Amino acid sequence: MTLNAENSQQYSGLILLTGVDKSGVANALFETLSPFAVSIIDIDQIVIKQRLILTVQILLNPDHREAIESDLNELAESLQMDIASLFASSPAPREVEGPVIVSIESSKMLPSYLNSITSVIHSLGGNIEKFERQSVQPLKVNLQVSGVSHSSLQAAIAQLDTKHDATVRVA
Repeated sequence: MTLNAENSQQYSGLILLTGVDKSGVANALFETLSPFAVSIIDIDQIVIKQRLILTVQILLNPDHREAIESDLNELAESLQMDIASLFASSPAPREVEGPVIVSIESSKMLPSYLNSITSVIHSLGGNIEKFERQSVQPLKVNLQVSGVSHSSLQAAIAQLDTKHDATVRVA
């Protein structure tokens, strides 16, 4: 299997595995997928409060979908976790070129403040590609933002209410 041109369609599966985090979960998933002629084209994992969220996108032959789904259902039972999958033709994953990084750090991260920042990003036509926790106390998160210039985002964020106990940097 080969990844095609950037805008081409490819048949892929998105696998979402959730549940109580424990050792060996990723290993069990990859062991389950190993017998199939699949390629992993995207992957992400987070653990919050001992809850695992693991997403894997695979490139596959449509004829193998049912067998993979069956094996994933067996895996879910054996791990006592939830596994959801979605198989369809979709565009190939793309690299986000030159994302703008917004770093937010606060000892008390309020939803209203994150709402202000995400509203600015949305109003400028930007898209948050990823939230990435950098530290827990104080909570520091990086947002990877595409579709907006560094200067316009920095200027707009500078106009936000500064009464919050938060530090924001745009890089």
